[in-house]
Amino acid sequence: MRGLFPKTTQYNPAVRAYRATDFPAVAEVYALARPLEFQNEATDLKLLPLSEDPEVLERFHRNRLLVFEQQGIIKGFAGYEKDYIGWLYVHPAYQGQKIGRTLLQILFKQMSVPQVRLSLVNSNHTAKKLYKSLGFVELETFPFEMQGQVIEGVRMARITVQENTYLKRG
Repeated sequence: MRGLFPKTTQYNPAVRAYRATDFPAVAEVYALARPLEFQNEATDLKLLPLSEDPEVLERFHRNRLLVFEQQGIIKGFAGYEKDYIGWLYVHPAYQGQKIGRTLLQILFKQMSVPQVRLSLVNSNHTAKKLYKSLGFVELETFPFEMQGQVIEGVRMARITVQENTYLKRG
């Protein structure tokens, strides 16, 4: 992935491309933020660390990843593959500081696709509110199984500005 993103993005100097040396800090952010995805679910999930979940780790490495770093501290990260955002995690101590919003806005610029898609736990109201504020709409809900428990997910999509511009002209 060398050369995919500049050392820091032109959009925000705190956002840069993920490096392999970031993995311990990113894995810590993931371990602390991931349980918040399921906090409104009546489930007792045993969430594995990123390094111990081979399927999730493989998906992680397939994505183009960005990190939000200030003063040597990785406060969040995001990633995508083609038109699908599969990763957005912000360390709980730094949530509410527009880190997730910043990462997403930079991802949109990097992705350059007509539509951006993502899925999330339907009860993750905080994330849903963020996505809706950035123009995502809910497409459908769907059940998925995790550790033998059925959880409701929601698929969302956002038409990019370029697509909106085209539609207005046409």
